[in-house]
Amino acid sequence: MIEALGIEKRDSQIEKNYNWNDKKYYEVPNVVGLSVKEANNELKNFEVEYSGTGENIVEQSPKAGERILEGEKVRLLLGE
Repeated sequence: MIEALGIEKRDSQIEKNYNWNDKKYYEVPNVVGLSVKEANNELKNFEVEYSGTGENIVEQSPKAGERILEGEKVRLLLGE
């Protein structure tokens, strides 16, 4: 289902098969409140950049739910 547009999947629809050179988009998960290790596990499709000090994620950019290309940078702010 394409949730943003309220479009239901049809039974006759064909799923897209990706080729090796196709660009893949992924939705950024919410990692605020997670530990660095947990955040790394959730963000395996992206490059992760940290700033600040501490053990937990207090802010992220882009925000949770945004769709970005595989391998793009997600910036995380560490804190207590």
